[in-house]
Amino acid sequence: MRIRNITIREMGRAWLLTSGVFSFASLALILTIEPDMFWISIIVFFAAAILTLPLFFVLYLLIKWKSNNSSTIQSTKMETTNATESQSGKTLIKGLITGALILLMLIPTVFINNLIKERKARQQEVVEEVSNKWASSQTLSGPFLYVPYKYRSTDTNGKPIDISRHFWILPDELNVTGSVDHQIRKRSIYKVLL
Repeated sequence: MRIRNITIREMGRAWLLTSGVFSFASLALILTIEPDMFWISIIVFFAAAILTLPLFFVLYLLIKWKSNNSSTIQSTKMETTNATESQSGKTLIKGLITGALILLMLIPTVFINNLIKERKARQQEVVEEVSNKWASSQTLSGPFLYVPYKYRSTDTNGKPIDISRHFWILPDELNVTGSVDHQIRKRSIYKVLL
């Protein structure tokens, strides 16, 4: 197994690429799920970038240790090193372009989410407006008896006073059968059930 010598510069590029893609992906996911959580998504973005740094440092130390202890390391030519560095530079550019495209594609997502919120709020307004014109919400109640009564009592001084009260008598059991005729009213793009 051949392990070539990896420089800190190459490891840094790999860390930038991986943490950048991971951070952009987490930022995109959070902003897509809940666009109102912008600051939390920024914190997660930087936390993801910072949390991947120790992982790459440990990986770098392991590769360095393995390459120092390996007896099968062969020296490479200058052209091979330059080709590898230019290839890792291309990989970094590809990663940055991917991250930029992810952020660019988030812009329409935020606009669409705002449009959905506006339309939900407008739908509630339309439902209330149309309902108020047609009689608002209605309450069905069963029969009850209202019985007023008077009785005589004494106050704190011992004088007799007349007190008026009322008594509500409700049925023990109530069965209601009926049909509700509903209509669907339209207002622009919204439908209201009346």
